[in-house]
Amino acid sequence: MNSVLRTLSALLLLFCLPLISARLAFYPLFFEPNAMITRFESTVSIPANSPDRQSPDNDFQGFWPGLETADADFVFQNVIWNWNPTLTPEEWSLHPMYCFNIRPMGGTDNVFRLYPGDEVKSVFAIDNSTGKWHDNWSVARCQQGHVANQAPFSGNMTFDPSIATVPDRVPYTMAVLTIELQEEATWDFGSVTFTDITIEAATSDTLWCTNGPYPGGDSPSWKWAKSRGNVSVSGGKTTCYYSKIVLVSPN
Repeated sequence: MNSVLRTLSALLLLFCLPLISARLAFYPLFFEPNAMITRFESTVSIPANSPDRQSPDNDFQGFWPGLETADADFVFQNVIWNWNPTLTPEEWSLHPMYCFNIRPMGGTDNVFRLYPGDEVKSVFAIDNSTGKWHDNWSVARCQQGHVANQAPFSGNMTFDPSIATVPDRVPYTMAVLTIELQEEATWDFGSVTFTDITIEAATSDTLWCTNGPYPGGDSPSWKWAKSRGNVSVSGGKTTCYYSKIVLVSPN
């Protein structure tokens, strides 16, 4: 990804979330097949809650999988963050949403509370017969969730590009895994682990997968790790699979 797109992506990540911040730090990994992505799925394990319970109310920590257009002007994402009016600042919750440039366009108003150890599976896929995008998520509870008598759950959201402006119809060509921090929030909750990462793209090129994701963000020394990627080509589409990617630490 060139520096211009990295800058655009940083701005997009900033403005796509409900809290608009003057300060932002982010730690993204990009998969760029330079072709239309037709499916992107991953599962993330919820880390421990932040030990910092003294942060100002408008600071927040978040991480998410999502899809972006080539111009980084649109994002479709399942945000997991620790700010919500009905929760205390250090508790995690799930917020599926989509945004164009600086305008939040839609999402769910429901609050999905998460607990450390829970696993959130996200599947973004296009329905070729209708041109609509579907975001399906499911949450498997771990020990803390069971202790709190919280049941597993699932949900979905549909986005129809035909109701949006012309730029929004540009295909998604970047898949992103990222940590995002606003204002004075810090990455103090440990590593974030994504598993079963699968990206399907309308191309026969495989280098974008075998070369692995590319890091971006403001800190060139942040740490991440990945398993070996597997790639296959069938019917003019490339499927890229990584069993594990870990966003380790900010330095």
